[in-house]
Amino acid sequence: MNIKQALGFMLKQNEGALKKLWDEINDEESLERGKDNLNHIRWIAGHIANANGYMVNVAGGSPDIPHDWDELFRGGKEMEEDPSKYPSMEEIRNNFEANRKELYRALEEIPEVELETAKELAPDWNIPPQEALLFLCNHEFYHAGQISMMRNIIGKERAFG
Repeated sequence: MNIKQALGFMLKQNEGALKKLWDEINDEESLERGKDNLNHIRWIAGHIANANGYMVNVAGGSPDIPHDWDELFRGGKEMEEDPSKYPSMEEIRNNFEANRKELYRALEEIPEVELETAKELAPDWNIPPQEALLFLCNHEFYHAGQISMMRNIIGKERAFG
């Protein structure tokens, strides 16, 4: 299995897990924060969708992320108190799906040598795109675990096992 196949496998596994975790979550449930005031599912899902756009860019594709999403969902960003500032769960899921398709297309087209060659992907982030994609796959699965925990808090059944 080459790196492109391995990345494709990881991405498909993560996508399947995310769909099981968030497909049945409605907009009201997605804003619950629990007694400990945790990040709500809508923010976590938006953060994952926004990072999915970064993956598309790293793979040489053309991401379609609304311009205000980075301000809402980037890492380290505090959540907005006004829930109306957030897109709906349907918008987040649709955006994730469209960008995921573009990611698979870009990953298929990018030459392996470009995946292996270090370049500046962001300020102070000069690594091969394959390493960035592997990192972002792990990042995605970490946040899937947060959604799994939040499902428990809002009373949803376990999505797995």
